[in-house]
Amino acid sequence: MKYEEFIAALCQKIREVTKGWNGTSIEFRTTPQNNGRTLDLLVVSKQGKKMNGTYELSFHTQELYEALAFDKMDLKHILRIVESKLRQAGEVGKISPLEVADDYEQIRSHLIIRPINYVKHMEKLKDGMYDLIGDIALTVYIHIGFVHGAYVSSAVSSEYLEIWNKGKEEVIKEAFTNTYNLFPPIMLTGLEAYSVMDTDIFQKDAGYDMVGVTNEVIFNGAVSIFLPGVAKKLSDILGEDLYIVFLNYDYAVIHPVSIIRPEEIRSLIASVNSDSPDEEGFLSDMIFTYKRNTDKMEVVKEVHS
Repeated sequence: MKYEEFIAALCQKIREVTKGWNGTSIEFRTTPQNNGRTLDLLVVSKQGKKMNGTYELSFHTQELYEALAFDKMDLKHILRIVESKLRQAGEVGKISPLEVADDYEQIRSHLIIRPINYVKHMEKLKDGMYDLIGDIALTVYIHIGFVHGAYVSSAVSSEYLEIWNKGKEEVIKEAFTNTYNLFPPIMLTGLEAYSVMDTDIFQKDAGYDMVGVTNEVIFNGAVSIFLPGVAKKLSDILGEDLYIVFLNYDYAVIHPVSIIRPEEIRSLIASVNSDSPDEEGFLSDMIFTYKRNTDKMEVVKEVHS
């Protein structure tokens, strides 16, 4: 089966499942990637009941086609997966808290931050609510929970600021606080995991040359390093400034600046991305640093000789 025929089969299945849904559209998007390749997405959008309540589900068509081409899955299996995800998406608009999305006092406790790659999701972020650091968009979502065994959240349009009569800074601050409470950050050292903010465990001379940061559910864990007080606490534990890199959406890797140079980190990132590319989970290939004297995180600029 040719790639174009495969896309047509997916679209046909999507039309079958979504027949009778109001405000549903299908769009094929080609998104540039940092590695010079493109990522093909088949995006299904469903208009919810509320103003601006559009929910999107993306299918990575190249990945699915490769599974077909290399006999990892047959077409019937792929179409069953597509149908299952679509039916799950069909339930999202019916679920609280989306029903109260227009009321800030009711929705505020459900707002969270999810980190996504800005370049990869530039089109989606045109109407989004986010803060940008490097190529990472710290984006406001509505936390919904698990639907049919899969985690579901809904990106918040910036138009809601007018509906809520709130400023972006206030909303993002609320979302950071909720993220901390819903997904408490943890620090990984080898096989051990500790609460980042447990002041009784660590000593500055612990001697760690690398630690991981995620959260208790190991989902959306990369955001943990951006949560209030977390980078400062890790810097106190390690006793110096930090270098920070991201394996994917779920993990951040932290190095004390004295034990490794940025050039070495870049070489390691390139090696990992080459050996086991994770396009779907890709967050950033930039190196970030946390500076203790300013209590700020910034991108490490690449020096060209």
